Amino acid sequence: MTQNGLQELFDLSIPPCEEVVEWASKQEDQSWEGLLMACRYHGWRGFVARNSRSVTILEQLAKDKDEWVRRGLAYNPSTPAVILSRLAQDEDGWVQVAVASNPSTPAAVLEVLAKNKNGWVRGAVVRNPNVPTAVLEGLTGDEDVWVRRGVASNPNTPDTAVH
Repeated sequence: MTQNGLQELFDLSIPPCEEVVEWASKQEDQSWEGLLMACRYHGWRGFVARNSRSVTILEQLAKDKDEWVRRGLAYNPSTPAVILSRLAQDEDGWVQVAVASNPSTPAAVLEVLAKNKNGWVRGAVVRNPNVPTAVLEGLTGDEDVWVRRGVASNPNTPDTAVH
């Protein structure tokens, strides 16, 4: 870990919750895991997950048991592709929607999510600015109107794909 974990959060302009400040004042070694898990309030960890650019912090938050935290991480454009790939398989459908919405999600992950049984996930895929054209073409006849509307509204959809 670089320097003091609490100081790095301040450097990111993320104010820590009270439990983190209290925990940090009692610790010699402020590991990221301890620092992030010291706060029981998932909203603060979710805020950190959605806004941090530190790979160290993001890797720790990828292990969080709270789906709100994983959702925040999945929406963060700074989340590394390897973490987004893991989150695409999350048991929580809204985490998968967040991964599908993230402009940093690799095309190969979007291709997998395009086959998801959840229409909200497929709908988020077709609204992603980096979705492959082949995926858009493949979902033009989707059973879900939300998906079809997303295909029609995506500027990358070829004219020949929209009826």
